[in-house]
Amino acid sequence: MNSQLLKDTVRLLFADHKGLLAMDESNGTCNKRFEKLGIPQTVEARRAYRESERVNEFETGRVRV
Repeated sequence: MNSQLLKDTVRLLFADHKGLLAMDESNGTCNKRFEKLGIPQTVEARRAYRESERVNEFETGRVRV
């Protein structure tokens, strides 16, 4: 791999004091948290949480595992 390309990519990913978010939380774990907060435990609610603009303020990308 081209080391300069790698360095440039890392610089872009962490620009403006942002970073990557590894979203390895299971649906069950997310649902438990949502239940405590009174949020519906649905696919749509989890997607809205994961894709929210608020989250985008702090990250440049997501890795969903």
